[in-house]
Amino acid sequence: MNERILKWCARVKRYFKYTKIKKLSKDKKYTHLYIGSPVHSNLGDHQISVSAQEFLKKNGIKFIELSMFDYYNMRNLPFKNVKVVCLQGGGNFGDVYLDDIQIRDDVVRRFKDKKIVIFPQTIYCENNTSNSEVFVTKQIFDNHDNVVICAREKKSYEKFKTLFDKNKIILAPDIVISSNYVSKFKSKRSGALFLMRTDHEKVLSHDELKTIETAVKSLGYKTSKADTVIDYWPYELFRNQELKKIFKKIAQAEFVVTDRLHGMIFAAITNTPCVVTANYNFKIQETYENWLKEFKFIKFTNRLTEKDVQNAIVDVLKTDPNWNDQTEKFNELKKEIKND
Repeated sequence: MNERILKWCARVKRYFKYTKIKKLSKDKKYTHLYIGSPVHSNLGDHQISVSAQEFLKKNGIKFIELSMFDYYNMRNLPFKNVKVVCLQGGGNFGDVYLDDIQIRDDVVRRFKDKKIVIFPQTIYCENNTSNSEVFVTKQIFDNHDNVVICAREKKSYEKFKTLFDKNKIILAPDIVISSNYVSKFKSKRSGALFLMRTDHEKVLSHDELKTIETAVKSLGYKTSKADTVIDYWPYELFRNQELKKIFKKIAQAEFVVTDRLHGMIFAAITNTPCVVTANYNFKIQETYENWLKEFKFIKFTNRLTEKDVQNAIVDVLKTDPNWNDQTEKFNELKKEIKND
């Protein structure tokens, strides 16, 4: 995909979108904003946005979506009828992903007269001193009377409760867990699919990756590789197209091996057996332990000998996948968003 053409298309679309959103901002039916949809290459983040918007629609909420790029062009529009501002969830709360942090801080600073609800987030800081960026966020949040932060694991919940003591903290899974794509991507299955990280969150060594591949091949499975990060920025223009591609690949596999959080969650919501290992922080293991452990076709392991990997694969394959509706896990989030 030509990056220059994509950027040009995104600019043209934003021009027309500005006119549309300016009109919608005056419509009394649109009571919510959804801010922070990604434009970058991480499909896990794009699916968070898609699932969040599915969640809002299921609950009868009329909303206006502003992507990360849209926000800076349209934040001064008169959103007088908006009562609740929803912010993108994910793993970007803390001091690492500054683009997301700056938008979130600006939203809380700017919309002081509106309720702010942050979709399920992991909080993680590389700098644990008083100089950390997260303390700038805390000062901004302390000056808003109605911010609700949804933590997506118990460990994040406890950290939010301690640090953001003036804000309301609730707990719910990653919003993608609210989706059910079992029927949507049902397919004939063949082989094993590897969804492995290559970025700074990767912890597996070259030798460990080789051991995992050997373990799978020794069981007689053909293997293929993919990733939930692609090689260009799809903006909103091509997000659904790219998400469809990765879900099809997952649904066509007999099982998935991954060290990506959304590799595990994408497997879960398509009823695909999955063996998952850790990344550089706690989000994968905590999500598994808090929300997915009951599903025996998903298995977390840090035991990476050839035999251990094979045993984990055998375990997930002998269980009938049974993904089902997870609505109840989001009741508290639903209540806050509906502003009941």
